[in-house]
Amino acid sequence: MSYIAVMDLLDTTNLADEEIMDMVSLVTSETGIHNTIFVSTKGYAQHAPRIKIAIDPPNSFSATSKTASMAIHDYSTLGEPIPTHIAKQARQFIERNRDVLLEYWSNKIGTGELIRRIRPV
Repeated sequence: MSYIAVMDLLDTTNLADEEIMDMVSLVTSETGIHNTIFVSTKGYAQHAPRIKIAIDPPNSFSATSKTASMAIHDYSTLGEPIPTHIAKQARQFIERNRDVLLEYWSNKIGTGELIRRIRPV
């Protein structure tokens, strides 16, 4: 299984160490979504649990690429417009994996456990 566990390094020069969070990048074969998905732990985030979706380019592993966010609890979105078919896949992915996504968000499981337990759509 191919995944990259990365630190969210958008611009860490202005962030305290405790503001950095763990993030994993997941590819189509792992999620069933035709775009790269970023899943993170809560860290010191001020937002609800969510996944990030690479929009441009759609297969990017860079958290600095154009992305959209989809909330796990209500599928609300922020950021770049999400193509309809990708939004549908993302909602299905969240429905199928909500429990494990929330456990990862809450730091109850590690990245390896997340990877083992997620189920693609």
